Amino acid sequence: MQRRSSLYLSPAVCVAVAATALATASPASAQTEVPCDSAALVQAVNSAGPDDTLELAPGCRYVLTASLQINVPLTIHGNNATITRSTSAPSFGVLKVNADLDLDRITITNGDATTSFGDFGGAIAVLNGSTLTLDRSNIRDNQGSFSGGLGGDRFTTMHVTQSQISDNHAFHNGGGIAVDGTLELIRSRVVNNTADVKGGGIANDGHNRATKAPGGFDNEGGVASVTLDRSRVNGNVPTNCAPTVVIGCRN
Repeated sequence: MQRRSSLYLSPAVCVAVAATALATASPASAQTEVPCDSAALVQAVNSAGPDDTLELAPGCRYVLTASLQINVPLTIHGNNATITRSTSAPSFGVLKVNADLDLDRITITNGDATTSFGDFGGAIAVLNGSTLTLDRSNIRDNQGSFSGGLGGDRFTTMHVTQSQISDNHAFHNGGGIAVDGTLELIRSRVVNNTADVKGGGIANDGHNRATKAPGGFDNEGGVASVTLDRSRVNGNVPTNCAPTVVIGCRN
């Protein structure tokens, strides 16, 4: 009798376990191919769910008339596409990152974060404690009141790998990059950026310029931390790094 009871109960146990597994399973993230159309890119970003992946059209040029808002964790594979602000549009930074973003193989140009004194991140502004992971990309020809290229607010993190930040301009500090959170820069170049006050660029091969020291990296300390891995800060005017020490930087 005991064996009969055990055989009878087993199916019920299996059904309960299966039901529990189904109830706790996480929804699968979606992968979306975005056609070479600016409105389609905006729609894809706005309708994306958490941890979705967007595949941009290879080599496409997406022209925006307003900032692209990243509000859920997202991966975007650029496939050598370009995202740019329309020359006829009002001033805005190209990407506003309010959630974790993995972004690769993209070029971002013509951002203009100058609508107010404190505006920052002509190409990308990282906000609300988010993390930006940028790989094999180009951030060029953008401008901002602060951080003409990349800007990280307090408590944010930026990982930049095998990328180039070039020919960006800040009307105050941080022509290439300005960060109030954490920055990790690996095998990347920040070149030919300018700032009207301090911090022409970061981890560069030279030719960044500012009217006040430093010309390369303006590290004010506080909550900011910097990691330079196989990257250089040198050849800047009037100095390379100040006022807080940056390991590996020589003045």
